[in-house]
Amino acid sequence: MKRIVLKFGGTSVADESSRQAATVIIREAREECEKLIVVVSAMGRKGAPYATDTLLQVYGEGQELPKNREQDMIYACGEIISGSILSHELNTQGIRSVFLTGGQAGIETDDHYSEANILTVHTDNLERWLAKGYVVIVAGGQGMTAGGDITAIGRGGSDTTACVIGYYTGADQVRIYTDVDGIYTGDPRIIKRARKIPYLSYGQCHRLASYGAKVIHPRAVAYSERGRRNVLSVRSTFVKGPGTRIGDYESKWSGITASRNLLTLTTPPERREELLQTLKKYGAEPRYALSDKNGFHCGVDRSLMGMEGIPEGQLRDVIFAVGPSATPENISGKLCDGWDGEVLRLSEDSVAVTVTQALYERQINLLHDGICLI
Repeated sequence: MKRIVLKFGGTSVADESSRQAATVIIREAREECEKLIVVVSAMGRKGAPYATDTLLQVYGEGQELPKNREQDMIYACGEIISGSILSHELNTQGIRSVFLTGGQAGIETDDHYSEANILTVHTDNLERWLAKGYVVIVAGGQGMTAGGDITAIGRGGSDTTACVIGYYTGADQVRIYTDVDGIYTGDPRIIKRARKIPYLSYGQCHRLASYGAKVIHPRAVAYSERGRRNVLSVRSTFVKGPGTRIGDYESKWSGITASRNLLTLTTPPERREELLQTLKKYGAEPRYALSDKNGFHCGVDRSLMGMEGIPEGQLRDVIFAVGPSATPENISGKLCDGWDGEVLRLSEDSVAVTVTQALYERQINLLHDGICLI
């Protein structure tokens, strides 16, 4: 195998013990391939001293954060601290490594601060260090404009960074390491009989991620799908195993996820573009959207309630099912007594089910067991 990209999430680099587990994985991967790139998130989660959310609190608790170049420079600090420390620890253990910021790694973005889009990756600097035999550590979730300004890619940016670098460098594998050992048929914290999925198609994984599964970001999956040759996997830093593989598979697995408290909207078909433009003005995208004979339906963040141009809607919990068993007929057959909501076909293999909050936990377990365990 010629090259591998590894990505370690915040919990995988949070402290000395977790970084040691990451170092073991890096050492093993280095023996497996000729060239190795490692993408890192900031250390830990909110409350940890160098976590991104903690660093952003310098603006003041509860304040709406500005989306500008100065805020993005603070945003970038967490990954810079994380990558510098990990590179230092690798070097002290005899693994030659170098740390690069997103800009130094050649990641060029537009200037949509806090939600920047990656335009390209200039790989010259990456390749120069790889050719010298170094493990290259790259700060996730950040890049640089053509004018030299630091930008933040936004939530899930480290996943996206890893898959984008994998795409532009022609990596054989991209491995996303986190604190869970793969993607499950449902959230194990809520769904009692959730099972780990061994493999998923790109499309299935992208839909699950888009509808609320938080293990991997949908933009990351989209880049891996563009690369095709990359084998993408989600694994645990702390438990050995192949995790969940994502690729050109004919997956027979179905999964279920949910978004709580979505503002569910319906508007006449002729107002569809008007509504989408209004959402774009607020920097929002529908969590799901479809058109049928009854109009245009979508689910958006509850914070848009009452905003100018947003029609009235209901706050609903929406359960999403993805996979071969996710058909309106299968779903309708599993609905419990007293259920009140709609079954909406989103695509050939995905369905949205709106439910009231009182029925959420009962319904998601019922639907999961009915369509994911068959």
